[in-house]
Amino acid sequence: ETPHTVFDQAEGMRYLSRLVRAGLEMMVEGADADFPVFVVPSHETIKIGADNPDNLYLAARLDGAHRYRIRGRRGTVPTIGFATKKGGYDKGAGRLEGTGFLDGRDLEVDPAGHFEITVSCLRPARGNWLPMEAETRQLLVRQTFHDRRRETPAELRLDRLDAAGAPAPLDPARFAESLLAAANYTENTARLFCDWAARFKEQHFNRLPLGDQAIYQAAGGDPNILYYHGYWELAEDEALVIDARLPPCEFWNFQVDNYWMESLDYRFHRIHVNS
Repeated sequence: ETPHTVFDQAEGMRYLSRLVRAGLEMMVEGADADFPVFVVPSHETIKIGADNPDNLYLAARLDGAHRYRIRGRRGTVPTIGFATKKGGYDKGAGRLEGTGFLDGRDLEVDPAGHFEITVSCLRPARGNWLPMEAETRQLLVRQTFHDRRRETPAELRLDRLDAAGAPAPLDPARFAESLLAAANYTENTARLFCDWAARFKEQHFNRLPLGDQAIYQAAGGDPNILYYHGYWELAEDEALVIDARLPPCEFWNFQVDNYWMESLDYRFHRIHVNS
């Protein structure tokens, strides 16, 4: 059911190449929960699931059996959220369900803008806490710019608290598993959002309704966000007009995506508008 124009198919092949890059970064280079590192899973040239052009995304592999600490400097980006997740697109079923969330508005920050967050299953005696569950396997940070040209992101570092020593040399068997996970991530991510696009074409054609939030949250959505998706087709002399009563929220935006649910190229074109 996907578009079969040469242009749309070329975008689709580019999209697959981008998913391969994302899968290798997350499932191979950033796959060690014992020594976690932040990777950028979606950015100007890797776009996944209607990625937000106003967001800076960071992801890291976690293991619910361990304890971690995030150290950071807050910066001036107005909106930030820290989430732990279980599941994963590499596991199939398109589920990345939340196991904990810390809203930046609740973050305790010192006068110089520094903060620490304990990431664990058990609440610490004091300080900022991001909950995990035994099945937790990912940390996802969303920083949302209101004006990217004038705002600075938070500076973050992630460490495992109960770690000892240094990472072991490359394990060939584990490397093979990581490569397979990257392949599964590519296939399952492409399938998930193609299914979404087909559903939007059928159910949201030339409309912009409030969608089923449970579906979006199960796929990794931010619990603070209400998601609207619409599918549109217009003739050259037609326009889509959106009438909206904007809610009293901290942030909103409208954006345009291609069929593969990639945001269009916001580096060089005006493809979104925000509050």
